[in-house]
Amino acid sequence: MRFFLLLIFVGVGHTLYAQQIYLEDFADNADNGQTSGSAVGGTWSTTPPATSDDWEQDADLEAFLASDLSAEGVWRTNAVTINTSYFSIEVVGGTALTEPGDYLTGYYSINGGAEIQFYSLSPSLVAITGGGSVVVPITPGSTVQVIFRIFCGDNFEYFAIDDVSIGEITNLYSAVSGNWNTGGTWSTDGIGGTPCPTCIPDEYTREIIGAGHIIDINSPAIATDIEIQDGTLRWTANADLNVVKGGVITVSGTSTLTANGFTNAQIDYDNGGFTYGIVNNGVCNIGDIDINDEPTILNLSGANQINVVNDLLIDGTTTISGTNSLQAGTLSVTDGTTTLAHTGGFSITGASTIDAGTALVDSDNTGVTLFGGLLTVNGTFTSSSITTESNLVFRGGITLAGTFSAGGATFNTNNQSLNGTAGTYNFANTVTITGVNLTNNRTVSISNTSGDRLIGSGTWIQGNNSTLNYAGTTLGVTAFQASNTGNTVVYNNTTTAQTLRMPATNYYNLTFNNTSATIPQLVMSASMTVANGLTLTSGVVNLNGNTLTLGASGSASTLTRTASTSTNWLYGGTFVRSWPTGQTPSPTTGNLYGLFPMGHSTASSYRPVQITGGSNVTTTGSVSVNHVNATTVTDLNPTYDDAGTAIVRKHDAQFNISVTGVAGGTNYQLRVTMTDLLAGTAANIRLAKSNGATTVTNVGTHFATAGSASNPTARRNGINSVAGLTGDWRITTTNITATPLPIELNYFNAVSALAQVNLEWETASEHNNASFTVEKTRDFETFFTVGEVGGKGDSRTPSRYSLVDHFPFNGKCYYRLKQTDFDGKFTYSNPVMILFEDTQIPQLALFPNPANEKTPVRMVVSNLDERNGVPVKIFNQQGQLIFETLLTDENKGFYETELPLGSLLSKGIYVVKAGRTLALTRKLLVE
Repeated sequence: MRFFLLLIFVGVGHTLYAQQIYLEDFADNADNGQTSGSAVGGTWSTTPPATSDDWEQDADLEAFLASDLSAEGVWRTNAVTINTSYFSIEVVGGTALTEPGDYLTGYYSINGGAEIQFYSLSPSLVAITGGGSVVVPITPGSTVQVIFRIFCGDNFEYFAIDDVSIGEITNLYSAVSGNWNTGGTWSTDGIGGTPCPTCIPDEYTREIIGAGHIIDINSPAIATDIEIQDGTLRWTANADLNVVKGGVITVSGTSTLTANGFTNAQIDYDNGGFTYGIVNNGVCNIGDIDINDEPTILNLSGANQINVVNDLLIDGTTTISGTNSLQAGTLSVTDGTTTLAHTGGFSITGASTIDAGTALVDSDNTGVTLFGGLLTVNGTFTSSSITTESNLVFRGGITLAGTFSAGGATFNTNNQSLNGTAGTYNFANTVTITGVNLTNNRTVSISNTSGDRLIGSGTWIQGNNSTLNYAGTTLGVTAFQASNTGNTVVYNNTTTAQTLRMPATNYYNLTFNNTSATIPQLVMSASMTVANGLTLTSGVVNLNGNTLTLGASGSASTLTRTASTSTNWLYGGTFVRSWPTGQTPSPTTGNLYGLFPMGHSTASSYRPVQITGGSNVTTTGSVSVNHVNATTVTDLNPTYDDAGTAIVRKHDAQFNISVTGVAGGTNYQLRVTMTDLLAGTAANIRLAKSNGATTVTNVGTHFATAGSASNPTARRNGINSVAGLTGDWRITTTNITATPLPIELNYFNAVSALAQVNLEWETASEHNNASFTVEKTRDFETFFTVGEVGGKGDSRTPSRYSLVDHFPFNGKCYYRLKQTDFDGKFTYSNPVMILFEDTQIPQLALFPNPANEKTPVRMVVSNLDERNGVPVKIFNQQGQLIFETLLTDENKGFYETELPLGSLLSKGIYVVKAGRTLALTRKLLVE
């Protein structure tokens, strides 16, 4: 293990600068085993734990070593006197095999005051080193002490410290205009002071520029803090300025920091573990910023924008914080995670790259982040916390080969694309396109399920083989194009219904995958065509009087449906399927040319029309199906003789089939499924064409009905031409007594009556009916049960029911009737609405409530006009009547009295009832 740690510190040395006043590098082998000792410029001492495997200066490592400690150990310098206005601390730490709960933390204390943390090294199983330093202002003549607190609890766990140094930071002032690295440019006795020939900026100096001086950087330079109070710092070459030890660059209001046209004039942050700063209240134009170590924090502040005219290069874990805005030409993230946590704007005018294995995280929703050029994401881009779309702006498009997760975003200024080779663009909020074309060439998921989440005055274009997973309730962008080859649009809300958008031309592939609970899950806004593939995964679609066409003339198309009797069908309009030549229609195999997945608007009402061909179609055309629901029947006059069996009644629900242009094929079979009929004998059910008010006819031959009489699939075989499919097809019966067909709710009404609502309904017939439940709601999201009434089971005569709601909602209230079968299946009626005004409902108020034994309780009854007075009764928790009175002092339906307390109403819970309705009942708590 010691050999492992030795590898950490081999080659770690320390240069003794003139400003350094304390150094302990533990290089004296003779000090092996010491727990206190001397250093250059001072001493050090320790407070060791009670027991330890190692707590000593180690000769092999040339470091101070701590291992297997029973408690926290402390290493500290003596109090070192500082004679300048700033000082610095530096340290190198190392660790191996340490675990969570272990720590190495560095502090400093000024004049014996509070310990202030400046350094920490996290535990690590592998051997690592981590340096740290800090620059701190101080009153000259004060003292500073450096303290390290260490704990590692198990054997073979190690922490080590090395190269602990304290240095005085000297202020260098501009004496005259000149070059940064020329001694005569600087003075130690103030701005414009005596030039110092040997004073050249280094890591132990702070530079202050004033008096209008112009300082040029014409070769590599180094600094901690830089203050441009009244002057100019400019580059005259493509040279690097290396800022160290958490240095801050401050540009005052009359001053300038400028790259001076040298685009590779660079500020380097090469020492990690520090918080650096740029404060710009003047003019700040930097060529490049290069952050090349980790972890680094760059804090931006001041009133004026910071401009990086060329590149922002980040190589290591970095956080950009503060309040100021920054504009750069390009952004390059090549290692670690870069976090944008500042509240100012962040603008990149040119192309940007996030390399593989790296991440850019935008964590603030108040500033604007703008990418003016192409953003290439090979690693991870995360801006999920930006929910305001105008706070994340793209103007050059994105190329993705990694991970992309955003909240909201805006695309504007230039036509652009979402490209890439891998990964999905995930937007958790709204995508706005403003006056441009945005082409999706990848997979985009917009996952927010509430409202319109793809909006703006621009155009969304689905590129070839792209996918859009859209969860918004509507799709409101001004123009929407989805006809390019291979693209797919998926509507996939999970909580509410979605309105289907009619694109500028057609959909190429369209998928319905809405799993919200209430039918319909999807609603068509206009007639539309799906050119290639329609996939029904989840959701009932209200065609809303429109036509949905699948396929184009002469072209193959595919219908894919997840098998289900409770979802995945169309109703309220027409479904058209184009039939190309060379296909034998089938509802179960191939492209499902013979399946027309129609249904009704209630649950478990899948009513498909299925066509099976005996041979290939020879002429291209289309077949249309429209289903019209009904709950009534018509008795035939005359009855129809269907191959020796008389059909005597037809159901009024229509299955309308129309054939256009199709020719060829023989021996077609037609199957039609119906739901919610009465019980009976399935053999009595037949399929027939309605050809008049009370007549039917037929083609082909009857084939045995599948399923049950209440949910039959009626079939015709041997239809010799496709033209024979055309017509208004009906479910019929050959036996009215045994198989009568309908189940029907005649009406459901709600009527207000003073403080209650009377609910009434009537059925024409019932089958397998266990019960009725009345429910009410204000918002169609939360429903409350009013009550339940038992059903009649099976009945062929009208039955009336009633229920009273004693506690109606004030204002608008909606009621619906839920009918439940013995097998658990249920359906809902259409809702009815009642409107209560405030003056309609009597009110009972008690105040204060809770009350105490010494405070009177006022009771007010309003909106109640009783000619014989209002009886008031009070019951205790045991239901015993303990007080009653009659209120007769009426003022336009308003009564007021004072309730007795004290010995009668002592501490406890009481029930106060007024009037002759349960609505005026309240609990009273006496404390």
